[in-house]
Amino acid sequence: MKLIIFAFIPLILSIGITPVFAVNHDVMSPYQQVKNGIAAEDIECKDLLKLMIRPNGNPACVNKKSIHPLEFWDWTLRITTDINKLDGLNWYEPENRNLGFRNIDKVVPYPLEISKGSGPVHEFGSDPQDLSKIPIEYYDEIITLDEYLERSHTDAFLVLKGNDIVYEKYLRMDPNERHAIQSPSKTIVAALLGNHVVNGDVDLNKKMKEYFPNIGSGYAEATLQQVLDMQVTNEFSFDFDDPNAHIHQYEVSAGFKPDVENKWPEGHRGFIKTNIASDDITGKESSQYQDPNTDIGAWILEDATGEKYYTLFEERIYQHLGAEQDAVVVTDVQGNAFAAGGWYMTLRDFARYATVWMNEGVAPDGERVIPFEWVNQLRDSTKGPYYTGYEEINIRYHNMMTTDGIFLAHAGWAGQFMYTDPDAKVAYVMFSALTEANGGVEEDKTAMYEVGMAISDYFTDKYQGSYLTN
Repeated sequence: MKLIIFAFIPLILSIGITPVFAVNHDVMSPYQQVKNGIAAEDIECKDLLKLMIRPNGNPACVNKKSIHPLEFWDWTLRITTDINKLDGLNWYEPENRNLGFRNIDKVVPYPLEISKGSGPVHEFGSDPQDLSKIPIEYYDEIITLDEYLERSHTDAFLVLKGNDIVYEKYLRMDPNERHAIQSPSKTIVAALLGNHVVNGDVDLNKKMKEYFPNIGSGYAEATLQQVLDMQVTNEFSFDFDDPNAHIHQYEVSAGFKPDVENKWPEGHRGFIKTNIASDDITGKESSQYQDPNTDIGAWILEDATGEKYYTLFEERIYQHLGAEQDAVVVTDVQGNAFAAGGWYMTLRDFARYATVWMNEGVAPDGERVIPFEWVNQLRDSTKGPYYTGYEEINIRYHNMMTTDGIFLAHAGWAGQFMYTDPDAKVAYVMFSALTEANGGVEEDKTAMYEVGMAISDYFTDKYQGSYLTN
């Protein structure tokens, strides 16, 4: 076998890319395909390799872990544009993410549409401001906001000041398209739990085994508060780089990918019942981020109300947004929603949802949908563990939300983000399709937080550039 990358080998090795040997031998090398008259963008790569175009226009097939480093050398990933090339097993791949995120309802096994209701669309005002030159630190370099949006594979980006859209860009999608919001979905569980905690219907200090006697030992001794704060340690592995990590099977059980082996007939709740404890499952100083925690929160909501979690969101929040389109949620084989990351909506509808947090629990139609007391509790920067990686700047993870005492925000896999600053009445939402094999690294997430702080700074100067280390 020989290495498929026929680019300048010293360059590849100098940036630490591990050579990967292909599996299917029948596909000709890119060089041979070009000699046979095949255009660079139509080159076929061997299994597990991805097509990139070098700065000189020549094609190369590379390991997906090599994609992001090569982008710093102006190599370009060939992005899939044909929906017929997507399926339930490949839509998550780096070259397919942009198209896959915009077509969730066509690639997952059990999508469920929820209604925007019959009310009028809530119209935003318009007060355009030139935010394009706001300084952002990205991979140890100070660049402008617009440069950041290009480099971070942003699909769409919107900033609100009060009810006015002050900045809106669609780079790789149309305004009327829906897009996966990924882990900002977790904040919906936070929003819906508020009334029940404040009213005493749900006890945050109750242990999981008291809620669900058959739950796995990885959760049995944890309190609901510890679950919501991502403060539970068990055998669950969230490492996307590890093909054997639990997150991959969890996504199958949750309906994000097809269960071709029928391993999870009970869906993701069946998976949660199998989760085994580590020696010390609770009380860590920093958050231990896991998707099943959110789905347990949704499960408890359903247990407390007798209603499906997605119905609660539809009736209590989504139909108060004045949304322009119906939303979609991913469900498992049992019809239980993937609350941890399964929602899909337009950018403006995502922004309408963000205004609920920006306005401290009040929806665009004027209805209070989250108790003010609960919003304040989520903004308390003395509660919850430190958000892992952000201990030095006191960002906490508390009740499915991150805060520094000023903002309420949540990041999502491959570059989704929601940021709200209730004091400044500022919010931004972002859709992206980052190309890193694991969906993004610390620099990507840090930059998304810095964008929010920079926008707050633009209107209030409250951070005074403290988020810039260079």
